[in-house]
Amino acid sequence: MTSSEPFPPDVVVPGVDPRATVRIAAVPAVHAETPRHASLVVVYVPMDNPGAARDLGRRLPLEGTMTIGRDPANTLVLDQPEVSRRHAEVFPSQGRTWVRDTGSVNGTRVNDVDLAGRTVPLNDGDRVTAGSCILKYIESDAENQFHEIIYRLNVEDALTHAANRRYLVDFLDREMARAVRHGRPLSLVMFDLDKFKLVNDRFGHLAGDMVLRETAALVRPYIRRDECFARYGGEEFCVVQPEVGMSGAAALAEKARRAVEGARLTWDGQPVPVTISLGVATLAAGLATSADLVRQADERLYKAKNGGRNRVCLG
Repeated sequence: MTSSEPFPPDVVVPGVDPRATVRIAAVPAVHAETPRHASLVVVYVPMDNPGAARDLGRRLPLEGTMTIGRDPANTLVLDQPEVSRRHAEVFPSQGRTWVRDTGSVNGTRVNDVDLAGRTVPLNDGDRVTAGSCILKYIESDAENQFHEIIYRLNVEDALTHAANRRYLVDFLDREMARAVRHGRPLSLVMFDLDKFKLVNDRFGHLAGDMVLRETAALVRPYIRRDECFARYGGEEFCVVQPEVGMSGAAALAEKARRAVEGARLTWDGQPVPVTISLGVATLAAGLATSADLVRQADERLYKAKNGGRNRVCLG
C-alpha cells in the first residue's frame, strides 16, 4: 500500500516543486513477524556458584515456548537458590515475543520493572531478571553471532569442535538429575583412539591433531541435536544420550566404530590406520550420580581395549 502526502514546507527537494505530492510506501508494522533469530543470552550469574557460572554467555534460540527455572525439566535451567523451580516462561504470540512470571517466589523483572502478574512483550535489548540471574533478549543477527562466538570459545574444544569437558560435565549433571527425577532413560558412550601414542610417535603431533579432528568429524553425523558430543580429554570422547536406552546407545557406538574403521586417513601420502574402542553405560539401579555413569562407561571402554580393541563393550 502507498499514500500520497505533500512535502512538508521546510523540506526542499532539488528539481521538485514543493507543492507536488510524493508516493510514500507505508511503513511496515514493527514486529510484523516473529523475529527469526531471536534468542535469550545469559549475561549475568553470581560467580560464587560454579555450577551456574557455566551458563554465563549461553545463548538459547527462541524456538517456541521456553521455560526458565531451577528444575532440570526447564528449557533454561538456572541453578540458583533465588530462582524458583518453575520461574518464568518466554513464548511467541501475535508476531511478538512475550514473557510472564509463572508463580515464582522472588518475581520476574524486565528492565528492572517487576512483572507483577502481567504478561509483557519483549523488545530487542531488554533485560529479563529471574532471581539473581540476568538474561538479555536479542533479535539482532550480528549480536546473536557475537554472543554465539564468545560462548563457543568457552564451551567448545578448539581442535575438534566437540564440546569441552566443562560443558560435558554440566550437561551430564543436568540430564542425570532429569532422568532420575522422571524415570527416563539416559546413556553414555565413551571411546578413545586405539594406539594413539604410536600415531604421534610415527607421524608427529600435527598428524595426531589431524586424526583427532577427523575422528570427531566422522562421529559427529550420528549425534542427534539433543545429545552432547564432547572431548573428555586427550584422545577420549563422550556422547551423552538423553531418552536413549542400551540398545540405542549400542547402535550409535557400532555406527561410530564402523565409520572410523572405514576411514582412509593419510599424512604426507602415508596411510594412518585409526580405530576406536567404546564402552557403553546406561542409567540403572546402583548408578546414583553422573560420576557413577562415567565410571561404568570408562570401565567398559577399557574392557573393549583389553579385549582386542576396535570393539564395543556393553557390560
